[in-house]
Amino acid sequence: MRPPSVRSIPALLPRLLAFALLGVFSFLPILVIAYGIVFPPGEAASGGLSLFFETMGSPRIWRIIGSNALMALAATALAASAALPAAWFAARTDAPLRKLFLWTAFLPLLVPSHITAYSWMQLMRVLGSPDAPLVDYFNAPFCTFVLALYYFPVLFYGAFAAFRSVDASEEQAALLFRPFRSVLFGVVFRRAFPWLLASTALIFLLSFVEYGIPALLTVDTFVGELFVIVSSFLDINSALAISLTLVLVVCLAGWPVFRRLPVKYFFSPSVRRESVRYSLGRWRFAASAFLLLLLSLTLFVPLAALVIRAFALSGDPTSVEPSHFAGLKFFREAITFARDDIKVSVVVAFMAAAVSVLVGLPVARALTAGTGRTPYLLYVLVAAAFVVPGTVFGTGVLQIYNRPSLDAVYSSPAIIFLAHVGRFMPLAVLLLAAGMSRAGFRGEFVARLHGVSPFRAWADVFLPSVKFEFWLAFLAVAVFSMGELSATVLVSPAGSSTATASLFIMMHYGNEERVSALCLIQIAIVVVPVVVFSLLHLPEMLSRRRS
Repeated sequence: MRPPSVRSIPALLPRLLAFALLGVFSFLPILVIAYGIVFPPGEAASGGLSLFFETMGSPRIWRIIGSNALMALAATALAASAALPAAWFAARTDAPLRKLFLWTAFLPLLVPSHITAYSWMQLMRVLGSPDAPLVDYFNAPFCTFVLALYYFPVLFYGAFAAFRSVDASEEQAALLFRPFRSVLFGVVFRRAFPWLLASTALIFLLSFVEYGIPALLTVDTFVGELFVIVSSFLDINSALAISLTLVLVVCLAGWPVFRRLPVKYFFSPSVRRESVRYSLGRWRFAASAFLLLLLSLTLFVPLAALVIRAFALSGDPTSVEPSHFAGLKFFREAITFARDDIKVSVVVAFMAAAVSVLVGLPVARALTAGTGRTPYLLYVLVAAAFVVPGTVFGTGVLQIYNRPSLDAVYSSPAIIFLAHVGRFMPLAVLLLAAGMSRAGFRGEFVARLHGVSPFRAWADVFLPSVKFEFWLAFLAVAVFSMGELSATVLVSPAGSSTATASLFIMMHYGNEERVSALCLIQIAIVVVPVVVFSLLHLPEMLSRRRS
């Protein structure tokens, strides 16, 4: 049911203002990049698009694009080989640990990607030696392995939703006349294919535009090339050309996927589906062991390496620090060293979360309440804005604020806040729209029929129905902001940075024990609020699953 129609100008002003702020924060930096390509700044102003084609005609650029795409494809294939069977075990079988895996598989995504890469580097050093690690990690194959493990949860949850979306009655009817294998490929996978394709394409895009993991493992990528050009002030026109190309990659790769999905994939009330569940028999415990192995590889094993380093348990004779149990020594040193950066990170994260959800509320309501293809297309644009690489977005932010009249913003932590708000406001819109689609507008409509004012119906009836998604969006933006790296290292002014950016620099030059301790501190800052939120809303989430 659509919400009650309110056409008065005062009622439309908040929505118009919200769309304007979304455009300024999230879309203007991208548009500035396109404008800079058509009308290049500086002495090259007469070059126009010829500079774009000149930059993209470089053989080195295409070699980097090719190797980057191959690495992303390999990471996608590796992640799919683990995520598809794991999703099948969790969604459609009686594997004993399926519920535990379902509720914990998202945890690796809370860890910033460069921390995950650093933890695997430390694990190889712990299992080998500082001079001869167990496996050489400064290469593309190891980077592919880490990328696949890091983005595995995205494909797992996408495949889980896909397998749960298959109509149980159609599947049961097919099982009466056809063997299981024929039903699996002819019914289940055929119905779930659009969702599986979308999730797989998202993994490819995320792997292609990832910055933290390849940068730490010294693997050349297209995004890394952009960062080098922008951070060293080599050629702004080349930076704009690469940025626009990355935006086009996101749009061209994402559009064929999203247009194949039905509108109800984005806008539909939450309806519980009773799926057919298959018995694994004697293979039940083998499936559980497989799920436990995946959880260990994505979370427990890399964290164990950080714990060993942070408490100096490795017994490394070449370490600068003594190799006995160090207690909290390195944690105290890490906090002392990064105290100011941690404060900036926390303040920026929570301010960005507050602004994002407040602006996202009217935008999400407009997208959910609309009819036809326009809201769907706007939703896809918002999703595409969220997938745009941080280095591209940071380049656009610098283009906007790097001018004398805005020096007060450019040279202060405010530019970090603006970059984070623009990067993650689309995420808040997506989560809020999902909650509004689930809740519907029936209660608000009934309240209006009984004479309740539009504002009271909205505040007292509609908002409480989406309070879970409201706080989920707030927490999600704060968590992503705490771990944001690529845009932050570009826009951070001299003398001010976030804990994530400082940690990334320390990973190259800092003491390993102290860096590992700071990694664990940052993980705790992110994970503890998520755990508290989950525990507070656990009864609501369980009742929603039963309803």
